[in-house]
Amino acid sequence: MKKLVFIFISLVFFAYGDEFIREYGTYELVKCERKAHDRCIKVSDYTPIKITDFDRDKEKKFVSDGKNIYYQNENNYSDSTKYYSVFQTADAKTFSVINDLLAKDKNNVYYITKWKNIPLKDADPKTFEYIGESYPFVYVRDKKRVYAVEKLGDPIYIIKNADPATFMVLKENYSKDKNNVYFQEKSAKGIDAKTFEVLGYFHVKDKNNIYVREHYDYKPIRGADMKTFEILTSLYTKDKNYVYYDSKIINGADSLTFMMMKEIKENEHEYAKDKKRVYYRGREIAGSDSATFEIINRNFSKDRNNVYYKSNTNTAISGICENNFSEEKISADILETQVSEELTGQFLRGYPAEEKSYYEIKEINKPLFGRSSEAVKISRCETEAKDSWKKLENANPSTFEVNYEIRRIIPAGKYSSSGIPRISESYISNDGKNYYIDFYRVDEQLWRKIIAKYTNISENKK
Repeated sequence: MKKLVFIFISLVFFAYGDEFIREYGTYELVKCERKAHDRCIKVSDYTPIKITDFDRDKEKKFVSDGKNIYYQNENNYSDSTKYYSVFQTADAKTFSVINDLLAKDKNNVYYITKWKNIPLKDADPKTFEYIGESYPFVYVRDKKRVYAVEKLGDPIYIIKNADPATFMVLKENYSKDKNNVYFQEKSAKGIDAKTFEVLGYFHVKDKNNIYVREHYDYKPIRGADMKTFEILTSLYTKDKNYVYYDSKIINGADSLTFMMMKEIKENEHEYAKDKKRVYYRGREIAGSDSATFEIINRNFSKDRNNVYYKSNTNTAISGICENNFSEEKISADILETQVSEELTGQFLRGYPAEEKSYYEIKEINKPLFGRSSEAVKISRCETEAKDSWKKLENANPSTFEVNYEIRRIIPAGKYSSSGIPRISESYISNDGKNYYIDFYRVDEQLWRKIIAKYTNISENKK
């Protein structure tokens, strides 16, 4: 009877598909019908099969029974059970795992994607080996080439002209050989490989210069002192003599006292200061007092003397000049409506399809409460350079406060190539005596009329 059961199960084993499951804690091979994993038949009760694991395969994606190589497939739905399929064409006796994206046998090197396993054309299995990794890249080589493999699943890159024998992996996605320096898969032209040193993700040096990298270009920071050079951010650096933004000297900045200012919730990490001045993106905020300087939000700041506004070329309400303010330019009907997360999601996805402006109004420190679908007529008083700073005329820093933020959203629409909506912003503020929209001062009567319109919407919602 035992023999009959054994024969029956063996026949079933060979008749069923080429997948099995592996149960953690055991070495049981379980053969299954394809697409019918709930009807698996255990064969190890009568025919024990030894499963071989592979080095460098931490997730147990590959196993072997001595005859076949099995690869963990996409049918897995349980934490305790993993399904495997036959790894076609692989030679079990010579098979080895290089990392979670690459494997090889005597015939091929295999690049393993989510859906299929691709033999790597022209790669030499005999000499193909792992070099090292600098996340997210893994570096491998054979006798002819060096390859960079992105762990996120993009194709393999061949590093052109790299010398496999002397190639070494450094930190921050940099590498080098006897002839060249590389960032990811591309060479860094003009940099001396023998004296090359990685300072940070954006900064490197050789015997000649310290460089700041922008994409795959390397700009020398000329005159930088190599012994005292210090990286503050991806763009701010300094040495004993100078402070630099990108690759240029910030004229007048005091290196000894220069430091980054604390980040705020809007992620404005581009503020820095020394003993006298405050800087934004490498430019001085004229007249600022570093000892009392305070960031209000991403567009406003103040010190003991002044209130400052960072000009934004994408202003929601424009054409605002003292004694030259036309109510017609903000004549859109403000409709009472709820700006929900769903609506915000529609904006980010580029809907609605037509490019019609929407306006969101936010009372500072309170939720967003209104929007309008009518276009505002735009007519700027003057052209402002983006990220330039203006002092608010007559503003009192001790009593100044920002009251409302208005955002104009133009959905991406069907004609947009980027799929990203355009967003403009304006602010309504006051100090008790003076009234402002952005950095333009307006008369109190008009200011209060606008505030009343917005406040009514807020009160109606309640």
